[in-house]
Amino acid sequence: KCPKSMNEEGLECQANSKMSSCSKSGSFMIYPTSTLGGRMCFPKDPGIIQYLNQTLSLQQWEGHVQDVVSTWKLIIICGITSFLFGFAYLCIIRNCAGPMVWAALIGFLLLMIFLSYLSYEKLQKVEAANDPNMEFDVTLWKVVTYGSFGAIAIYGLLLCCCLGKIQLSIAVIQSGAYFVFDVVSSLLVPPITILLVTAVVLVFGAFASFVYSLGTPVPPSNPLYPIGTMKLEEEQKYYLYTVIFGCFWNIALVYALSEFVLASCTCIWYFREGGWYLLKSFFRGIFYHLGSLAFGSLLIALLWTVRVIFEVIADQANRLSETNPITRGILCCVRCCLDCFERFLKLLNRNAYIQIAITGKGFLGASKDAIDLMLRNGVSFGLTFGLSGIFTFLGRICITGATMALGYYVLTRDIAYYNKIGSPLFPCICIGVIAFLIASVIMNVYSVACEAILQLSLIHI
Repeated sequence: KCPKSMNEEGLECQANSKMSSCSKSGSFMIYPTSTLGGRMCFPKDPGIIQYLNQTLSLQQWEGHVQDVVSTWKLIIICGITSFLFGFAYLCIIRNCAGPMVWAALIGFLLLMIFLSYLSYEKLQKVEAANDPNMEFDVTLWKVVTYGSFGAIAIYGLLLCCCLGKIQLSIAVIQSGAYFVFDVVSSLLVPPITILLVTAVVLVFGAFASFVYSLGTPVPPSNPLYPIGTMKLEEEQKYYLYTVIFGCFWNIALVYALSEFVLASCTCIWYFREGGWYLLKSFFRGIFYHLGSLAFGSLLIALLWTVRVIFEVIADQANRLSETNPITRGILCCVRCCLDCFERFLKLLNRNAYIQIAITGKGFLGASKDAIDLMLRNGVSFGLTFGLSGIFTFLGRICITGATMALGYYVLTRDIAYYNKIGSPLFPCICIGVIAFLIASVIMNVYSVACEAILQLSLIHI
């Protein structure tokens, strides 16, 4: 029952640690409210509403929202500009990746030589002191100096032995940039994937809601808590678990199809088989390799299910033993192992999908070929993954930073925007989020293209 006036009597409440008595004599204040849904009471006194607005800073948030609304045109323009920054970054990779990589490798070698020279000078000074109390310092600096000289020798030998593999990795990351330039339609794959995943979540969410609604309503045990629960029978629980697992499986299948489509587009581009890259790749994936993609996504869905079950068990264990460090340590180790296994499985699946796109084999045969190829060319895979990962990370940072800097400059220099907004903070945050999403789309496509081109190159060598 919600109070309608300040003098209403006969209200029910529940005593707690903050309110020891439910009597009206000074324990709490009664104020006029309105009922929402027959369960929740909301104040309607103007003074209390004003106090809540000040407490929650609603007016300040309204100002931030108004700043975003006032600058929506600039936000859209900056989003388009982030695409241009992305292609400019790919152009830099395409033309300057080789000099940049060699400059970094040689610069690191020179840095090691310089640090070794400093440690050698320090060793000479310590030995020249001829102090018996500094024997430990002499030994320490000898280890550091000779160890640094050995590291320089090993690093130099690795550079000399891996010249061909470094050149191959540079050619691969440059070719990945060429692919994105030539097949711009591949940038549609991540947005389509997001839309499909959203559709899967909505559909299976509706199924789960329907199954959950078949249960028996249970009123809340605490009368102050307005939301009840549903009691499900065993058969209904199995239905609900099946729907959840089906959601996991379909989400993993959508991601598998997107990776296969990108790999197939790369293969078509690599062999110069003409246009219609996306349509050909979707057709291949759905009509020829859907079973292989479903099997690979099934493994991911099973692992996700195991992780969900583990998190439920871990939550219950933490509640029972909140202060037991051994239990927390074991749970952290198991969680870390599951995370590592998921990363390994995703890496294996992605390379298997690339092999499926190249050879047309089934999932198991493609997985075997991918593992064999990675084991025989571990150095090439390591170099390419490392270099493409560095360029991908730098791409996200540079594209987002450049777009936000441009937006901030316009917001603070253009009088038309400067007089409209109270602060450039939230418009810049919106610009940064949009730019980061666009940069992630470009860099994800670039990363998959690099992996596919690497496997194509190694197969043809």
